[in-house]
Amino acid sequence: MNSVKKCNNCALRTVAQGMCPVFRADMTGESGCPQFTTYISACEWCGALIPKGGFIETDEDGMCHLMCGGCLEGDMCRRCAETSVCAFQEDQNCKESPYIMVTQRQGNMTMQSQQLNMKRVEQTCAKGCKCYYEAGLPYGDFCYKTASHGCNNFKPYWRNK
Repeated sequence: MNSVKKCNNCALRTVAQGMCPVFRADMTGESGCPQFTTYISACEWCGALIPKGGFIETDEDGMCHLMCGGCLEGDMCRRCAETSVCAFQEDQNCKESPYIMVTQRQGNMTMQSQQLNMKRVEQTCAKGCKCYYEAGLPYGDFCYKTASHGCNNFKPYWRNK
């Protein structure tokens, strides 16, 4: 006998009384639901509910982690152990300021703009920062966090570590 998958019997009801966390709809519906589940998982990164399975990512130690689609496809830097580390901004030993004012003259106009201080980049980022991308230095995208390319040093950060 195939039972009707009603909100009343769904595992999501125990998590969010009254409002379905998947469809953001009232959980008093009597029709069958495509997201009906008897099992609930939570994304290890953002905590979002994953009603039907999820995606598994394996870290370098062979541990498996359950993730929602948004986190799996999202910004890798946001999930990296180095996400809050920034040598460029935080190095107190470097005497160079992070930004410099550059004056450009074009015809009879003079314009000033603020630019990254490349001397500071050489003294901070280039001296061992895991997010430093040397090949991008001539183009100004020397940091994995701001450049649009993969990171060879990615180390996932998991809540349960």
